[in-house]
Amino acid sequence: MTVRDLLEQLHVRDSLDPEQHPHEQNTGVVVLLDQDKLLARLVAIWPNVPVGRLNLDAECPAETPETHRTRWLWSQLDPDPFPRWLQMAGLPANAPHLIEKCWVAAENQMVFPDGTLARWARQYVTRKVRGVLG
Repeated sequence: MTVRDLLEQLHVRDSLDPEQHPHEQNTGVVVLLDQDKLLARLVAIWPNVPVGRLNLDAECPAETPETHRTRWLWSQLDPDPFPRWLQMAGLPANAPHLIEKCWVAAENQMVFPDGTLARWARQYVTRKVRGVLG
């Protein structure tokens, strides 16, 4: 499985109609965003973070369990976007608990390594902004 394949899987899952594929939706983690202001802040800023290029043809090692493929996919970004992501959110780039929040967003598929947000995360952020701007 290549980087291209893994990214495509993420985006296909994200584009499924929630009415027809409720078991494929990841919207339960919206509760995390709603209850964690730092996580919401990170997700909101993600589309503005410059991400390195991905080698779309890189092969995920066959022995990588499915549960670890997301971390492998993110490890293919060079440079690591997490420190810059934290800096752009006005947070210290080397704080372990904040780096863990980046992983929460990545592993729960709120953000994608190509610099985009999951559809439902984008909707959440849009609604929050509308609420602030009125």
